[in-house]
Amino acid sequence: MNAVTRKTVACAGSAAALCAPALWFFISPRLSALLVLGLLLVALASYALHRNKRVVLGIWAVLVIVSALPVDIAFRRGPAQPFTVVPVMYGFPSDDSEILIGQGRAWPAGCIVFPFAPRWVIVL
Repeated sequence: MNAVTRKTVACAGSAAALCAPALWFFISPRLSALLVLGLLLVALASYALHRNKRVVLGIWAVLVIVSALPVDIAFRRGPAQPFTVVPVMYGFPSDDSEILIGQGRAWPAGCIVFPFAPRWVIVL
């Protein structure tokens, strides 16, 4: 390969390294994945200076794992106690689930269930 081809392949690889995690975040949107995605962007920016592939690949693997976990983090709203783990309620809330949500023993998540959607939320 000549120098131009190597540079083009490197540029395409960098674009894929930036786009793939962002697309993954849209498949499984969650706060914990957003924090790791920010860390990955910082690692990708520092990769241009230090050329350490292990760090970037490690953080990318953590992003995939965090996005597939059945647990996410959320900020407290309402009567939920901090640092508690509560189940996530999807769909239109029934009377019973509205009571649980009002007491802080469940977390409302809306009607759209994404792939790898969390089942539990750690309330901060």
